[in-house]
Amino acid sequence: MENTITLNVDYQQIATLVAEKIANEPAKEPEKPLKIRGIRGLAAYLEVSTSTAQKLKNLNLVPYWTIGNRVFFDSVAVEKAIRQ
Repeated sequence: MENTITLNVDYQQIATLVAEKIANEPAKEPEKPLKIRGIRGLAAYLEVSTSTAQKLKNLNLVPYWTIGNRVFFDSVAVEKAIRQ
């Protein structure tokens, strides 16, 4: 014999509580900022495709700097830019 529990759930109230909890939680920054090297490194860090990472860079949505023909990203600056 199965035990069944039926609950009346207000999904809007649950969604509001979860949204408030997420909004009140402080942003977690890496303990030590990472220097991300190249578009592939940015793509791996953000878990996106390389073409998406390239678009983020080309549209100046994430801060970067170059040394010669190499591109570098700061993980803390990338996190702040993505959250905006």
